[in-house]
Amino acid sequence: MSNMIILYTLPSCPKCQVIKMYLTTLGVPFTERNASNFLAYLTSKGFREVPILEINGELFNCTSVQEVMFILRSKGYLSVRDAW
Repeated sequence: MSNMIILYTLPSCPKCQVIKMYLTTLGVPFTERNASNFLAYLTSKGFREVPILEINGELFNCTSVQEVMFILRSKGYLSVRDAW
């Protein structure tokens, strides 16, 4: 896929670590960014919690593996068999 995936996280966020591990385990390439460095951008888009996934400029709040799985499937990054 040519879409760029960015994962906005915070160091003290356990959910962020889970999502990061999930993406890594699946072999999905992504760039991790510290959300505190992008606070104005993220809050201007209505986001107040991490982790936040950005795919090709579209932002998603992703607080569970299931949400990330659904997002990745809908964007063509995963097939049904790749999810687990």
